[in-house]
Amino acid sequence: MRSILAVLLILPAVVSAAEGDPEKILDAISPYEPVYFLLRPNPLAAKFQISLAIRLFGEPMDKLDYGERRDGLYTSFSQTSLWDLEGDSKPFYDSSYRPEVWYHQSLPSGPLTHFGVEGGGGHESNGRDGDLSRSFNHLFIRPVGRMNFTNGWHVGFHPRARVYVTSLEENPDIARYRGNFDLEAEIGQDDQFQLAAIGRIGNAMDRGSIQLDATYPLTVPTHGWANFDLHLQVFHGYGESLRAYDEKVTHVLAGISFVR
Repeated sequence: MRSILAVLLILPAVVSAAEGDPEKILDAISPYEPVYFLLRPNPLAAKFQISLAIRLFGEPMDKLDYGERRDGLYTSFSQTSLWDLEGDSKPFYDSSYRPEVWYHQSLPSGPLTHFGVEGGGGHESNGRDGDLSRSFNHLFIRPVGRMNFTNGWHVGFHPRARVYVTSLEENPDIARYRGNFDLEAEIGQDDQFQLAAIGRIGNAMDRGSIQLDATYPLTVPTHGWANFDLHLQVFHGYGESLRAYDEKVTHVLAGISFVR
């Protein structure tokens, strides 16, 4: 049901974009959250994430610099899945489905290369039923900024503040573990190493998590033969999965990413 909802949100934009000019589809689609496939040993498991955004209304799309986004109304869909590779039938331990609708508005950037604010609403759930079901709806706002330096160096930030809306009966204390704020930032070079961090603190200040993602693109050193990044991720704390959002874990994963 949750995946169907995401498709219904995105389908009108795809159909509209395809009428008369298929290239409009590529103009409307942009990266959103990172896209990666990672593995961890003992027990052997995989973690992968897919994500995209589609601009429904707004300014014509031109080629943008790294970190920029045109003003307009967007719909997006992201999925993060944990895959048990040692189980008898290789089951998925849990997945998080995150359809969202939001508006991006650029603001005077001052010393920054780009600055804007995004606001909207979203749904997050794991698509399970019964005792394993987890879900919530939220409204959010996030400033997004980036400063570019010489030699391709950049610093970016996009913290998010959220308010939970509707019932939380499937996970009534999730705000204690996930909180109302995500602090996200990254530093690195556009075609070289980048370090990104996501920090959360629960609203009781006694739970939280931090995730570090180090990536290195292979496109330049391989002259385009390998079109992906080497990716190392460290997660420590609560909420890596919705199913076990109240369990503390420490995981080190490695693999590849396509969008960082």
